[in-house]
Amino acid sequence: DIVIDSISVVVAEAGAEEQHHHRDHDRLFSEMPLESTLPPYAITIMVPLTTFDEDTGTTMLDPGTHHDGAHGEPVAGFVPKGGCYLMD
Repeated sequence: DIVIDSISVVVAEAGAEEQHHHRDHDRLFSEMPLESTLPPYAITIMVPLTTFDEDTGTTMLDPGTHHDGAHGEPVAGFVPKGGCYLMD
């Protein structure tokens, strides 16, 4: 079952500084070694109202961190206007 818990808007103005590297939320069960095998408890969908590309910038994603917490090489979430991507 899916529950829509919140809806928010992120506004970044032209020329804004890069945001610091951070997690969007704390780990729920950090003391449990099985945490990485549990299904996602929060999924974020990003729907840009403008194209996210090299010129406009975008959210940087850390694939795999929801499994083991390790930080690999960040990936740019480039997506065209009206497209979308999901994050766990």
